[in-house]
Amino acid sequence: MGWEKRRGKACYYYRKRRAGGRVISEYAGAGQAGERAAAEKGEAAQARAAASEALRLMQQEVLTVDTAVQDVCELIQAFAESALLATGHHAHKGEWRKGTRDS
Repeated sequence: MGWEKRRGKACYYYRKRRAGGRVISEYAGAGQAGERAAAEKGEAAQARAAASEALRLMQQEVLTVDTAVQDVCELIQAFAESALLATGHHAHKGEWRKGTRDS
């Protein structure tokens, strides 16, 4: 995508796009019209980069919160198990039961 020199001396701005597995060149302009098209493309690229950075930051925040929630869940699980053990319960095939282990 960009400026292409055609007919030996003139520069023209072309947009490239894919259609059916082929790349198609679309004439966008020469001179000031080409410069405007190139500037619009640059602005769109900057907007995409800013959106991508914002998404990356949000994903980082979600990962941080997710890690904190996971840590709290592990603490709650450990506390619940210790409370059950302290009250005479035991784990039997994934279930907590009250009483002795021999029953």
